[in-house]
Amino acid sequence: FSGKLVTERDFVAEFMFDDIVERITKDEVVKKYLSNPVASKKEITERINSLYLGGYFNKYNLNLYTFTNYSIYFYT
Repeated sequence: FSGKLVTERDFVAEFMFDDIVERITKDEVVKKYLSNPVASKKEITERINSLYLGGYFNKYNLNLYTFTNYSIYFYT
């Protein structure tokens, strides 16, 4: 299996991403998960992918990672 690394900037994705970040930070389910991760990482990843990263972003292979305010990887 081999993939192509794209080096061009996607200005549409960058523009859309600003709005997506704002909407994710206001999502009460996401905020609750980050403050007390009762849901599995898979569930929260599926929520973010389906509500915020579908459509235009389906052409990308995306991985989601969570970090604390101090840039420490937050794995659950």
